[in-house]
This record gives sequence, C-alpha cells and structure tokens, in this order.
Amino acid sequence: MWEGRVTGHLGAWAGRGRRLCHRNLVIFEVRGGLICTETIYPDFASIARALA
Repeated sequence: MWEGRVTGHLGAWAGRGRRLCHRNLVIFEVRGGLICTETIYPDFASIARALA
C-alpha cells in the first residue's frame, strides 16, 4: 500500500494537496538467488477514482 499527498499533477489529474492511498503490484525477477529487476505497477483505476 502506498500512502501520500499529491501536491501537483499526477498525469491528467490535479492533486490539489489531497491524500492518496493505492495498491502497487510489485514483480521481482530473480537470477542466481538475487533480485536483478523490480517492476512496479500502480493501481491506476483507484488513483483515478481518488483524484476524479
């Protein structure tokens, strides 16, 4: 879960200082027992609902 305050613009949405909480999907690629790549996908649908 990510929590914070959007003070500027987030894409097409104006934050206007509003608080925002949304989920992230985090995918790790592991090679040789070590993390070599991390990819983060935010839940844009919940972000749009919160800032609309």
